[in-house]
Amino acid sequence: MNEIFDLLKNKKEDIKKIVNCFGARPQKIKSIEELSELIQAISRDVNGLDNNVSEEMADCFIMLAQLIDIFNNKDEVSFIVNQKLSRTIKIIEARNE
Repeated sequence: MNEIFDLLKNKKEDIKKIVNCFGARPQKIKSIEELSELIQAISRDVNGLDNNVSEEMADCFIMLAQLIDIFNNKDEVSFIVNQKLSRTIKIIEARNE
């Protein structure tokens, strides 16, 4: 998983170029579309149908990187992700006691 984040980290300039070219509002709308496509792909997988989950996940990773650029909130998102992961691990550990 770290490889994906490292790839996006190394593509900061490409992410900025995309946002600057298309604009923040259109990329926010594109994010909604890509997330919707991921929901549909996961739904197909859950129902045992052919799907393109990997492709849609990749699209969403790219769009999330753009959203972080647009909202300039990398530190806040990182903090919240760490909080949520820690909380979930604590819940799991409490169940195992």
